[in-house]
Amino acid sequence: METMPTNPYASPEDMQIGQAGNPSLTRRELRVLQIYRKWLQRRPTMVELLPRFILYWFVYGCAFAAGVYLLRDVAENFDIPVSLLLLGIFLGVVLRDIRWLRGTVHSWPIIARVIDQNAINRLLEGQPK
Repeated sequence: METMPTNPYASPEDMQIGQAGNPSLTRRELRVLQIYRKWLQRRPTMVELLPRFILYWFVYGCAFAAGVYLLRDVAENFDIPVSLLLLGIFLGVVLRDIRWLRGTVHSWPIIARVIDQNAINRLLEGQPK
């Protein structure tokens, strides 16, 4: 039985790969492993990653718009309009995410070299599709 590299915070049960009787992976774990397997075959691109964030940005935009609407009366007492402050926060969120996505794309070749593709395949074996 093969074990993963030592993690001082993991229990011994977490260290086993492909052990019979291991609980099935959660949907999130399964999805992450499937994405890694796909990216090991073909490097991720910004065009592929960006659409995943559009829904988040829409939700953030709605939250900030609601903030502007709810704070419109209070904002009259400030020198800087609250709408500009919230717009700046929203743009910061979007730019942070884009920077993270670019970092993922640019660092993927080195990450792909240290990911154990055989371990991913063993973990995905026998999992429901």
